[in-house]
Amino acid sequence: MGFSSPRLYRKKTGVYFVRVLLGKSVFPSELRSSLRTKDPSQARRLVAVLNAFIEGVSMPHRPSAFNDFRNTISTWTVGNVSVADDDDQDRLGRFLAELDRRPTWKATFLDILGRTGNVVEAISGCHQPAQIQVPTASAAAIQGPVVAPAPAPSPYGSGPAPKNPMRLSAALERFRDNALRNKTTVPRTTHDRHEFLLKVGQYVVGMDDRLDKDPWVHHIHTHHLARFMDASAERIGRQESKETHGSQEPIHLDEDGEQVKTLKAASLLKRLSDMSSFFTWAHKELQATTENPIDGLQERRRKLTQQAKDEKTEYLPFESQHITTIFEPERYLMEGRFSDYFWTPLLGLHLGTRLKELVTMEMRSIGCEEDSGIWYMDVKPEFAKNKNSVRRLPIVQPLIDLGFLEYIQQMRVLGAKNLFPHRDLTGKTAMRLPSKLCGDAFAKLLDVCGVVHPLLVFHSFRHTVITALQDGGTPLSLSMQIVGHQAQDHAVRTGLITAEEARSVTLSTYTHADRPRMNVKFPLVPLKEALERCVRPPIDYRRLKIAADIVRENTVRHGTEFVSGWPKLREASAEEVRRRLGTSGSDEHAS
Repeated sequence: MGFSSPRLYRKKTGVYFVRVLLGKSVFPSELRSSLRTKDPSQARRLVAVLNAFIEGVSMPHRPSAFNDFRNTISTWTVGNVSVADDDDQDRLGRFLAELDRRPTWKATFLDILGRTGNVVEAISGCHQPAQIQVPTASAAAIQGPVVAPAPAPSPYGSGPAPKNPMRLSAALERFRDNALRNKTTVPRTTHDRHEFLLKVGQYVVGMDDRLDKDPWVHHIHTHHLARFMDASAERIGRQESKETHGSQEPIHLDEDGEQVKTLKAASLLKRLSDMSSFFTWAHKELQATTENPIDGLQERRRKLTQQAKDEKTEYLPFESQHITTIFEPERYLMEGRFSDYFWTPLLGLHLGTRLKELVTMEMRSIGCEEDSGIWYMDVKPEFAKNKNSVRRLPIVQPLIDLGFLEYIQQMRVLGAKNLFPHRDLTGKTAMRLPSKLCGDAFAKLLDVCGVVHPLLVFHSFRHTVITALQDGGTPLSLSMQIVGHQAQDHAVRTGLITAEEARSVTLSTYTHADRPRMNVKFPLVPLKEALERCVRPPIDYRRLKIAADIVRENTVRHGTEFVSGWPKLREASAEEVRRRLGTSGSDEHAS
């Protein structure tokens, strides 16, 4: 890790802060912290102490040491009032200065506050932040961790203080950095979990006015988390028409007669699991709390686990008539004018991929194997659902016949970094839900086609491919490589193999199936053969190839911006599409 020396900066407000660069290969790429002082001499002393401290700590532990140092100067103190950050301190200082210029206002304000206790003493007569006690750069200080400041007394009475008290925001940063460093989860999952835990903290602070804005971890108790889970269980999900459901589940209607759905048990269990991961780590490893608040929710976890098993949704595979209807060339093209809307269902149909794996696909993950000449797409760890989902998929001949390689080559010529470069995946919503636009578009296509069933969704393509592979007699180890762990799960559920047999396959075969070995660089050939032999959808490839050419021609680059598709209401474009697709040959399906 390239850990540079701390650099001193000054904000426009006059407050000094320190910045340490880690390098682009590390996340986060830099660390920074306010020094909570406007005194240049004091700021230089603090930086000198910080530099001496981190120099005495081994390289892997320096980010943690930096966070420990930051915790020693975590708050401003104005009189008896503590504020969490520089902006709050600046606003408080300007407010007090304004009171000094307006004696009448000040007298009135102090008179009002005087009725509530000792607040007058807290704000009167002191406008400057209290002096920070600068730790000395002694040998003992350099060798050991910086001692965090003593936490405020618990708002719930006396009790033993933890060995390493820490504010929630700092603990969450440590938790996230630890997961990224140890690669316990894929980066996107780590960031999503971090955002979720921040929301938990915001909810807890909002429900309990006894807690600080940035509470101490050990001030969060079981009843806070229980209240959050109760609120989550009552949360209303998306509305769906009651006519679309053929299940016997209880139907809850809103005042307009529309069905409303609360979060499923599996979603609630995921939230509980994320909280458990953090608080267990904070209790056992960080030692920021004397008790693990999640322990009191074990009975809730048990009930949610059973409920999730009972509620588990098994999506249905598409039937032949569904596939023929969905991929009718003219309607399919008019509803899928954009390259991602057009290609993702076709890729899902032929490869059984998840939608998220497709919309996040990068051009660097697509290549051609030298030995076999087979083109492939890699599902990278940062975009995979889990470790079992990291795999290499062959691009089968039907997709090549449709012109998928031509589209790929055009994107390379245009300098695209992503398979679908016209979509910006850097926005907040896109980072959290990258497949939302494509998912909504496919759901609309199903509605237009009249293929309406709660268990028929984009994910049904995975079940379609898994079932086709199973019906075609494909060995389980190959199926697992093609679609990931879900193939194994499906085989166990349907009784094809026992759980013990699945475990044996995973350990003895699957774990090395994607590794180079004697005379084989990568086993793409049997994967490609299995898919082409078993997955034979009844679609009009000839006319869909024309549709694919139209989509490719309308995916262009203007300067630095990529554009795909055309306005749906442009009648001239629609007429040209119909002319090129023609009406003859609509019944010619691939055998």
